[in-house]
Amino acid sequence: MFEPEGGPRVAEPVLHSKVWLLQRSNVTGGTKHLMDEIAARLNARDIGATAVYLRDVDQTNEAHRSAVSALTQSISQAVGLITRLWRERPNVVVTFTPAIGTLAALATLPIRGVRVVSTHHADADKLARPIRLLDKALGRIGAFDQIVACSHSVAESFMANGEPYMRRLTVIENGVPTTTTPHVGSRNSELKHENDIPDDLSVAFAAGRLAPQKNYAVILQALALAPRWSLVLAGAGPLEQELKEQAATLGVSGRVRFVGVQPKGVVNKYLSMCDAFVQSSLYEGLSLSVLEAMAHGAPCLVSDIASNTHALTTDDKSVGWLLPTDSPERWAAALDFVRDNPEQARAMGRDARTHQQQHYDEDGMYAKYLALITERALT
Repeated sequence: MFEPEGGPRVAEPVLHSKVWLLQRSNVTGGTKHLMDEIAARLNARDIGATAVYLRDVDQTNEAHRSAVSALTQSISQAVGLITRLWRERPNVVVTFTPAIGTLAALATLPIRGVRVVSTHHADADKLARPIRLLDKALGRIGAFDQIVACSHSVAESFMANGEPYMRRLTVIENGVPTTTTPHVGSRNSELKHENDIPDDLSVAFAAGRLAPQKNYAVILQALALAPRWSLVLAGAGPLEQELKEQAATLGVSGRVRFVGVQPKGVVNKYLSMCDAFVQSSLYEGLSLSVLEAMAHGAPCLVSDIASNTHALTTDDKSVGWLLPTDSPERWAAALDFVRDNPEQARAMGRDARTHQQQHYDEDGMYAKYLALITERALT
């Protein structure tokens, strides 16, 4: 890990890069993977690119433990970032957090030749009000050279910012790798054996942070109404103990497996072996977990929020089950339908895989990012 004196940490020792891919923290996750991959692909084209992170994992953990540490870090890292931006003046700065995007845009306003591309991965109403107002103002005056939304539903949420803002906004939808791994279901599978699930139970699989946004309570309530189903839940977060207690209260603890954060290979394996993928989120930008489930051909039971509805709807039909966030009865009925109609469920999964391959392919997403960034880096 390279750390210039007084400046932010960076992923590789590449100074004076044409392109910075900028984020608050290098904690492993979808954003870090996106940034590192874009940087690698740009460097393969001989366009110097650096993934720049203001915090490492230890700093991020410390900031989460202490409000004082978080404030001190934020001030120090903002000053270091501004100093280095003025010193090195990259051609393009691509940001992946609205707060960092507004900081970069403000810092570079007086600098000629630095173009800021701000990306949005959540709806406008999920931004803190001061950041939302600042982002709107900067977008309207042209401080961002380009604004990117990760989905059409995210883009639509910013329409109230007006025409000067929206004419700079484009959509590059999230994508995931396609796969030809067959979807086999849970029968005689490692998924059941590794998690000690009885043979007579179907398996629903969920992957995501155990946090209020994911709304896992409705899945546990549905499980109480669908006694032929079990649930494997991969992830960690602040609600873990509360969800375990709720499962006990509902009498479903024996059918729920909390397996913690799992490597990508295990998640992919479970997506191929589950009988249904479930995600009950209250909001998402465009969920990578949903797209990965589609890529593996898993029957998808998801909340009917805008991004999920768009992802699972073709021109003439739905390729998954879109369910209310507050109706465990509807979720239980959908689970039972999948179990009782396996051929129809498998056909829905195949249609979802085809839709992902056509519209949410990772290589297609990267091609659009690289085209946008390259144009700005070389002019």
